[in-house]
Amino acid sequence: MPVRTVDKTFTFEQQRVEINEIGVDNGDFSGKIVAQSVANNLVAQTITDCLLELDTELGPIASITSEIPANDKDNVVEAVNYITDSIIKGLSNLTTADKTSIVNAINELDQDVGNLAGLSANIADHTSLVAALNETKDIIIGVLSSLSTTSKSSIVAAINEIKDITIGNLLNLTTQNKANLVNAINELQAEVNTLAAQVGVSVEAGLDATALAIALG
Repeated sequence: MPVRTVDKTFTFEQQRVEINEIGVDNGDFSGKIVAQSVANNLVAQTITDCLLELDTELGPIASITSEIPANDKDNVVEAVNYITDSIIKGLSNLTTADKTSIVNAINELDQDVGNLAGLSANIADHTSLVAALNETKDIIIGVLSSLSTTSKSSIVAAINEIKDITIGNLLNLTTQNKANLVNAINELQAEVNTLAAQVGVSVEAGLDATALAIALG
């Protein structure tokens, strides 16, 4: 847009022509300015009105949060750039699959976490994952130091101790069935029942290995 001035030496006609040309340069405001309701229902009809309206909508620069350094908030663009570059930072650094926006990344995490209302009914506190985990650890699992095993560092370590030391290797069982202790015990019980039946001794009446050996002679 050319710089126009209306010199005081212009005749009235020259001034009229120059002012009209300024109006042409600025364009027709009719139907092109989206006026918002401002103080006292002011409707934007002039450039000044537009600027005042924008200033009201943007708000004072001085009110921008103190978390943004003073030299980074001379204008709205600087402040937005600071938020994007320093506070939000590069979206490409997100570890979520969706890096298109903060909202999409948060929604992805929300989906990964799931609905808290869907937590097990055995857990009383559904207010947050942290609360549910603490309840699971402290109440449902219990205090690790109260374990009767030698290893108390974790549930896994305690279970491994029971399996490897207290129970032992199932492959070392002398029974035919080595799948688990229950199967092995059931196999032995079946053999005892067979032997008891052969000598006419009632297992239900109470039979130990010594009594069975005496009965068998």
